[in-house]
Amino acid sequence: MVGVIAAIFVAAWFYQSRNEQLAPAKVKLVVGATLAVLCVVQGLLFQHFLQWMTYPDIAISIAALGTFVFPFVMWNPFGENVVALRKK
Repeated sequence: MVGVIAAIFVAAWFYQSRNEQLAPAKVKLVVGATLAVLCVVQGLLFQHFLQWMTYPDIAISIAALGTFVFPFVMWNPFGENVVALRKK
């Protein structure tokens, strides 16, 4: 989850450094979908090589859903901070 938060912050930083207006839902959708796909791939690889989850189908599904929703929740606070820092 720390990686997802960092990825959203980096994405918000790059987007908001070019645009003062907050990102539309389409941008958040693309970021969320990309992070969800990466989450599923990472979970499947870890499960294949390390066998560390008891219920991988449930755990990977919950993690993918969380990583898809996080950009919609966290983008605006990050984006507002970037815009505020840029205006200083």
